Parts: sequence; structure tokens; C-alpha cells
Amino acid sequence: MQRPLENLNRTAARLGDFFFGFDGRVSRSQFWFGTLLLWLSFPLIAAIVYYSRFPLGALGSAIFLLAGIAFVVLGAWSSIALAAKRSHDRDKSAFWLLLFCGVPGLCQWAAGAFTGSGIGFVGGVLHAGFRWKLLLPGVNFALADNALIILSAVVGIWGFVELGLRRGIVGGNLYGDDPIER
Repeated sequence: MQRPLENLNRTAARLGDFFFGFDGRVSRSQFWFGTLLLWLSFPLIAAIVYYSRFPLGALGSAIFLLAGIAFVVLGAWSSIALAAKRSHDRDKSAFWLLLFCGVPGLCQWAAGAFTGSGIGFVGGVLHAGFRWKLLLPGVNFALADNALIILSAVVGIWGFVELGLRRGIVGGNLYGDDPIER
């Protein structure tokens, strides 16, 4: 007969590996379950941390800041770990995440979509840095920013379809056994 504490330890270890480990594979349903759980936990934990700071005063603000940073780091780590294992289920290396996440992020940054300033990095460099407006009158450099945003959308949609919608490889592969057959 197993003791309840041993079962609890084993379950905690499996959950820790599920959310924080990079080895193995996860099915589509496991991936979406973990992602949904992370998405739902963000506002809940943020509200708990935010409202717990008021009774503690200045100490509460410091705790709020540190807990917020820790929560963002742990959430990002968990999201990357789930995506890596999902990539493994598709028989791809986790380095594909650099394409699926890195390229859209860099394109959005370069296009200025994250800044909300109305002028992107590319447009700012071309307009202000090199004064291309004077050399090439009538040329609209917003086209470069729009091309980056479109590239970001195309790669992001490809990553979404690849990781979130397509079935994993049937049977075992280099990264482990089929998670559906276990």
C-alpha cells in the first residue's frame, strides 16, 4: 500500500516536469490544457499579488515587484517548456521556437508595433538617421514596416498551426514515446 504523501510527491514531480521540463513530448490536448492553465493562472495570481500588497505597505510593494518578476519568468519558462515538448511531438527540435517566436518578436519590434509610437525602427532609421526623405522624395518607408508586420503574422500563424493544430508524429521518435499511446 502506498502512502498518500508518496503519491503527492510523485504527482508534484510529474507536474513540475510537465510545466518546467524540456524533455519528452506532449500531445495537442496536453499542450492546450497546460497553456489554458497558464493563461487562467496569470490574472488570478496577479490579482492575489496585487491586492496582498496593500496591507503590508512599502514591504508589500517590494514583495509585489519581486513576485511579479518571478511570476513572469516562471510563466515564460513554462510556456517555452510546453512549446518545446510540443515541438518534439512534431519531431522537430526546440530550436524551431526561435523561428516561431523570435522572428515575429523581432519583426514587431523593428516595425515599431510594440512601441505604439507610430514610427517603427526601420522607418525611424531611414527617415531620421539617413534623411532618405530628402534623397528619395515621395518614397513611403512605411512599406518596410508593413512588410515586417506581415512577415511576423505569417511566421506566427505557421507556428500556431504547427504547434497547436497539427497532430504529433505517430509512434516513438528521437524525443520519446508517443504521448497518446502511454
